[in-house]
Amino acid sequence: MQRLNNKTCVVTGAARGIGRAIAARFHDEGAIVIVTDIDEAVGAATAAKIGCRFERLDVREEGDWSRLAGVIPVADVMVNNAGVTGFEAG
Repeated sequence: MQRLNNKTCVVTGAARGIGRAIAARFHDEGAIVIVTDIDEAVGAATAAKIGCRFERLDVREEGDWSRLAGVIPVADVMVNNAGVTGFEAG
């Protein structure tokens, strides 16, 4: 049974790790998944592998959220999985 059939689900920080697993499972459950991440290359590759859409999103930037709301005006499920640690560069 596909419990999320035709539901729009946005997952932040979905290029890898837990976010990727969430996005893949939602897709398996029939959702229309939007993978978001700050890393465009890995995020787009993840979305292509899963079979869903990618949108770049830096969760720290209000402008990115505004842009996302413009292209995805309605979401049934929102998983804010992205983490901001400050250790990305090191």
